[in-house]
Amino acid sequence: MKNVVDNEKMDTDVKGMLIFLILMLIIGIPCLIVFDGIKGLISFLFFSIGMMYYAMKIEKKKKKYNIKTFKEIIAFSEGNGTLEELQKNRSTKNYLKEKILIVTSFLGVVTILGTVVKFITEFLMTFF
Repeated sequence: MKNVVDNEKMDTDVKGMLIFLILMLIIGIPCLIVFDGIKGLISFLFFSIGMMYYAMKIEKKKKKYNIKTFKEIIAFSEGNGTLEELQKNRSTKNYLKEKILIVTSFLGVVTILGTVVKFITEFLMTFF
């Protein structure tokens, strides 16, 4: 039962992190471009801090349950009993590769989306 409650909290934390990430992309980046200086930076930092708050809550839960690989995250979120078995069979080498791949992919997608939002904002600014 405790895992189910923590699982639901982790789901809401993931949703919160993604909402702040989307708001940072949609509102924060255009504010950086439109408002020079501190005004634009404040809104960007607000959304960044909100996203990091939820990300830290997720990392605490992952550390509490010794969840490291993507398979373990999925097993935890589905409430499977195979989590302990996956933790025993965990390979450190594959974990490192998986972690690097996940972080690099996430960073790449966010960078591409941020660049697209930047160009759209600059394009719209030329007409208004």
